[in-house]
Amino acid sequence: MKKLTQIVAAVLSVITVFAFTSCGRENQDQTIDKSKLQLYVKYYNGGFGDEWLKKLGSEFEAMYDGYDFGGGKVGVQIFPEYTRGQLTGPSSMKGNRNNVYLLENIDYYSYVSENSFLDITDVVNDNAVTGLDKKETGKTIAEKIPAAYKEFLNVGNKYYALPLFETSINLNYDIDLFKQKCLYFAAGKTAENFTEEDFRNEDKVSELFVSDADEAKAFGPDGRESTADDGLPATYKDFRALTIQMKIVGVTPFVWNGDETGYLTGLINDMWANNEGAEQMKLNFTFDGTATTIIDNIAADGSVTLKQSEKIDGTNFNLLQRQKGKYDALTFACMLLDDGTGNGNSRNYYGKSFDSGFSNTIAQKYFLDPDGNGIGDSPIGFLVDGGWWYNEANVKDKNIGILPLPKTDASKIGTPTTKVSDRSSLIFISSETSSEVIPVAKAFVSFLQSDYALRTYSEYTNTFRAMEYDLTDDILAKMSSYGKSVYETRKSSDTVVLPWMPISATARKNASLLNYRTYGFSVNSQENNPLIYFKDHSNATVKEYFEAIWNYRK
Repeated sequence: MKKLTQIVAAVLSVITVFAFTSCGRENQDQTIDKSKLQLYVKYYNGGFGDEWLKKLGSEFEAMYDGYDFGGGKVGVQIFPEYTRGQLTGPSSMKGNRNNVYLLENIDYYSYVSENSFLDITDVVNDNAVTGLDKKETGKTIAEKIPAAYKEFLNVGNKYYALPLFETSINLNYDIDLFKQKCLYFAAGKTAENFTEEDFRNEDKVSELFVSDADEAKAFGPDGRESTADDGLPATYKDFRALTIQMKIVGVTPFVWNGDETGYLTGLINDMWANNEGAEQMKLNFTFDGTATTIIDNIAADGSVTLKQSEKIDGTNFNLLQRQKGKYDALTFACMLLDDGTGNGNSRNYYGKSFDSGFSNTIAQKYFLDPDGNGIGDSPIGFLVDGGWWYNEANVKDKNIGILPLPKTDASKIGTPTTKVSDRSSLIFISSETSSEVIPVAKAFVSFLQSDYALRTYSEYTNTFRAMEYDLTDDILAKMSSYGKSVYETRKSSDTVVLPWMPISATARKNASLLNYRTYGFSVNSQENNPLIYFKDHSNATVKEYFEAIWNYRK
């Protein structure tokens, strides 16, 4: 009888559970070792992949190998749930076994108000865990959080989450194709003084570009010599000339995802931010400050008159819908669709880009392998996609860069670049986590903020966590040209990244308005995408669209 009891106990000490996976992976059996402590981690496994988290999870388990938690528990097991699903509200966390969450699209203040998240202020104000009873020296985790994120996450001097991903929608371009087709502006050349007649003269357009890839190139949007953006379009007019030249040499300028057209809105949001600059764009997330770019009147020829400086507060923040940077971003949206020459070859995008069945992965394939997709005679120059796409597409041996967004005109060349991060993604711990598990959950969240873990994330994804850290030379050496392009943009003192989050008390009260995909460009409850609007309303002008936004939001 005693022997039988021992056998039953041994059987019961090992229980099989399922950890859900995504991205085409089959479900994997994992076993609970009841002699160890279990930590359940839910992760939104999208384009960034899960390899970085698997590596760090295994290393964290190794840290605690042999550690006695008491009560017969020695060591820890991490059980990940890799999912494409999202939480639907605070109630969706009730009774859930997961302890640590790494998810997108989180309405932070709703969850905090419902006491769904564990208070992790002690973790944030301390140094990151690097091993069992070991921590980093130097910066605390709080000191690594970018200022705007810190403003957002700080609720009554307490923290309940940490930022996860930092990414934006980019114009990703094929560097080798640009070299092959000589798509770089020659030194001293610009379309800034071009007339409409000039843009219709193909010979005049072609004279702007190098005849050999090694030829000296014009300054790019940063206005400096011998930098990564040399030869790339510095202004809107240069950008327009580039799209014309692309088609002259047999290149289709753009392709994008027809299934999720919010990618296009994301790109236009980034251009809006770049046009406004950090100080003025930030007003949209504080609703507090002095606006200097509010349009008062638009003339028939499209020229604008600005208002006097306007103090923005909780009563008049809708005036921000009339920022000039937004108006100029709409002009840019038009250029993505069409080069404006009015001829039969003026369209700039691959024809299927608006088709609902034309997914992000299909668009990526067309961009990466035009020969394999039957369009080899007209390769594609730019892919509109988020920072996650490179890892998502598992790109190999492709020289890809991110186009620095051009300035509206020559007067803005050399001004700092402003970008917005398009994912409200957070790391947090469930308040339902048992007292036994809380110390381990906190240690794991802390470990993920260590410089080592942050660099590991960048190494595996070629992108960045929304934290302040540098990459070492050995990590950079392992990264792709794309990852290095992301890094060069991010580390530049001329680049400011703003989170798309309410970062003041006034903005928090109106947080429901600040939906990334709908806040800036909605003209009614159904239409919020400028490119779709201009495609479907071929005679619509930028002025008409801009005024429609104001009439809807005022």
